[in-house]
Amino acid sequence: MKRIILLVTSIAIIFLVGCSQSRAEKAESLKDAYFKIVEKNLKNEEIDNKYLKQLLQGYEYTKDKAFRMEGENIDGSDYVQQPYVFINRNEKLVIIHSNFNNKEQIQPLYSIKKNNNEVTISYQDRESELKNKENSSKDDFMFTLISDNIKTHQYISNKLQHDKGKWDKIYNKIANNIAKNNSIDIVEISSLIGDKASSQEYQESLNSPINLNIKEYIFENNDETLMVKYLKDKNKILEVFYNDKESGTIKTTMDKHLLNEQEKLHTGIITYINNKEFQKELFNDSIK
Repeated sequence: MKRIILLVTSIAIIFLVGCSQSRAEKAESLKDAYFKIVEKNLKNEEIDNKYLKQLLQGYEYTKDKAFRMEGENIDGSDYVQQPYVFINRNEKLVIIHSNFNNKEQIQPLYSIKKNNNEVTISYQDRESELKNKENSSKDDFMFTLISDNIKTHQYISNKLQHDKGKWDKIYNKIANNIAKNNSIDIVEISSLIGDKASSQEYQESLNSPINLNIKEYIFENNDETLMVKYLKDKNKILEVFYNDKESGTIKTTMDKHLLNEQEKLHTGIITYINNKEFQKELFNDSIK
């Protein structure tokens, strides 16, 4: 009788532990699932179909046929890349499964729309791509912010500002001016940079029924590019674009109100970093 009681007790403990682990693994949200997958990737832990089903139980998915890729690996084996898309209200998780050179890879991408901001974060293990390449940095984490809120844009932009970036602050000043009254001219911008820009004129439609007369100025050195597009007819800045070439950071601000009174300011940031915690910090700051 004692042996039977011990056996029943053992089974109950195993069952309860199993349930506890199951509850612990189930994602609280698609964002939570993203960071759990990233963490397992960083620890080089296996991410199999069973784990993903348990993690994302309760969430339906579709296969994105448009972005499915098929080809051949270097060794002649078949290469297949298949995105699986999970959507829950205003958030989306895309899990990209591939078998690159016989190595199974799971790459997560998460996006959310909140408070007029659209934020996207993703992780890709690029270590294999950078092997045997000297002076390469392994920036596996991508962060993208699209917003019509200049304060959020400026706040994130300042967090990404590099000390050696000479024109980063100038970009922020131009973007802030566009948001206020769009009155800064190319003479002042050239003075801030301390150099003259190359320029060209052309027509652009931007999905408008009429062609827009654009005067474009480009400042460029080995590290940075700053481009300013003026709408000639109004002598106002339509768009300012900044690129830090080393980090791959791109920032842009467009005054879409010049094209349509109903449109708002459009800003965008895309950058690559090598730190999960910094990616999480940027994400949280963008959706406050």
